[in-house]
Amino acid sequence: KAIGVFVGLKIEEPKTCSKESSNLYEHLNVAIKEFVKNKKLRLLSLSSIISYSLNEPSYQFRSAFINTLWPVWAIGTTNIISSLGAAIGYLYSGKLIKKFGELKNLIAGTIYGKIVNIVALVYPTVFSPLIMTTSSPFFGTTEVAKTSLLQKEFTDSQRATMSSLNSFASSLAFGVVSFGLGFIADKIGPAKALLTTTILGIPIIFIYLYLYRKEDSSKIN
Repeated sequence: KAIGVFVGLKIEEPKTCSKESSNLYEHLNVAIKEFVKNKKLRLLSLSSIISYSLNEPSYQFRSAFINTLWPVWAIGTTNIISSLGAAIGYLYSGKLIKKFGELKNLIAGTIYGKIVNIVALVYPTVFSPLIMTTSSPFFGTTEVAKTSLLQKEFTDSQRATMSSLNSFASSLAFGVVSFGLGFIADKIGPAKALLTTTILGIPIIFIYLYLYRKEDSSKIN
């Protein structure tokens, strides 16, 4: 953290080229209007919120599932593997996005993640935790792809406000899902609870496919 503070202090503040209103409510009003009139932005934000609110609690809760299959001392191994895989995904995300585009990477990564999670959770074995970690390289790529698509739709004047609204909605949804995930796990067990969140996230794939078809048709036209 000390290194992070040091690096942060070295970042130069960009010069203000023009004066903008600092009224909070005015910024919120303008930002919300942008969400209302931009359908692509709404769909991207919705998919981002759903994805974060389902995937993040599931990842944090995954240890409870692994604990039913592995000894306690081995649980952290999957987090190490997942973190390394995600780092590799971030490293090569730029090249993959440049070659295939953001939406193709999102579709491929999301579909693969759903498949391996369903396989691992429907038939839990000692190999299930390792099977689930194979989707980790896609995490870095899909995160960069989602951020890239959202930033393209945010306006320059309201970029920070629109990003904050998206993050705020994601955090609220995260809290609701976290509570629900724990409640469901108490009733039917960790594996079935995680399977439930995996299935609930399937509609995200259709949002990405819809956006991809729209993007592809616009290129043809």
